[in-house]
Amino acid sequence: MHSLGGIRNAQRLLKSLVEMELLSVTKWTNEHVYYLSKNGASYVGTNPMKKSIQIDHHLLRNEAWMMSGLPKWDIEKPITFSSSNGDKKQIIPDARFKADTLYCIEIDRKQSMVRNRKKMELYGILNELFYIKNQKKIVLRIYTTLNSRKILFENLAGEHGVVCEVYVLDDI
Repeated sequence: MHSLGGIRNAQRLLKSLVEMELLSVTKWTNEHVYYLSKNGASYVGTNPMKKSIQIDHHLLRNEAWMMSGLPKWDIEKPITFSSSNGDKKQIIPDARFKADTLYCIEIDRKQSMVRNRKKMELYGILNELFYIKNQKKIVLRIYTTLNSRKILFENLAGEHGVVCEVYVLDDI
């Protein structure tokens, strides 16, 4: 992206930015992740990002974005619809984008399976409505960290008629 020379020079530059307190660093899956500190955010004129338990969620979503081919997508944008009996429903995917059909991205880190079941049920209803209108099904992509959940998600998707691709962090 920028002419930083080699990897060693880029690492030296990042280290100096951390020492200047413009960047903060944390580890994620044995790799360093750099992000703007409060001072760094102030310097470039943006809001600071706080290290939180959400960082794993954000980084896994970034991995999903790269695996999806870097599409232009919406992050946590609600989808509101009415079920066949007229009830208003809403689902908020972690991300979504349109290509040949609508793709919804879900990042599963620590979500309870009870909540995942309810969400899959909503995707089933939304999928039926989307198919009636567009003659295409929604593709749900789930990124999780546990192999055991892959089978659970695939079974849930089958029960609700949802086209679902499940990826485990090891696959990424």
